[in-house]
Amino acid sequence: MMTENIRKTLEFLKSSYENCPYFKDNPADGAYRYEHSLRVAHIGAEIARRAGLDVEALTIACLLHDIAYSRTIPPGGWNEHGRVGAAIARPFLETLQLGAPAKADILYGIAIHVDDNADFDGERSITALSVADADNIDRFGTFRIYDAMRFAGFYEMSLSEKLDWTRHRVSSIERLKDIEFASESAKALWLETIDYQTDFFTRLLRQLERSRIPEDF
Repeated sequence: MMTENIRKTLEFLKSSYENCPYFKDNPADGAYRYEHSLRVAHIGAEIARRAGLDVEALTIACLLHDIAYSRTIPPGGWNEHGRVGAAIARPFLETLQLGAPAKADILYGIAIHVDDNADFDGERSITALSVADADNIDRFGTFRIYDAMRFAGFYEMSLSEKLDWTRHRVSSIERLKDIEFASESAKALWLETIDYQTDFFTRLLRQLERSRIPEDF
């Protein structure tokens, strides 16, 4: 059930992105960032429910984790957007009916979700650490399979290039299984995601190998 705090956060997120000059000129990028934030919030809520965490706090943190993209990212670029996001979120959180511990977890989780560093003191609680976990799980979800192939120009590759790219993808994904997560709940969701990607790209590799004439044809 959506709480009033979550409803207000959704309104703030949508308004922030709609009023972003860059997203006004690049609506597809704005739609992607908004939809990504919603997906991460769904994952965060699932992690919280499974792990017995504060569902509302983690959902809000995940909704706002990329709020920095509604502004011009300062020098330092991508690495700074967690800390910038926390600074943007801080005054907004003061308008919500949240306890101090929840606000602290939300802000610290946003700040550290990129590179594990904040520019203010905070507790590395499971809730705060779970923001990055939810983000990472979405970044390896089904949509990102499509996105990675689109970005790589997979369709325009030669068959040999497709084979090399897919083999590298399979071996790279396998190495990600041992990444540590803040909760067993997040780890379980991660392994489901990695197993799915491994299966997808293994099947794709098999199909690509059948796209050439074998020696025993």
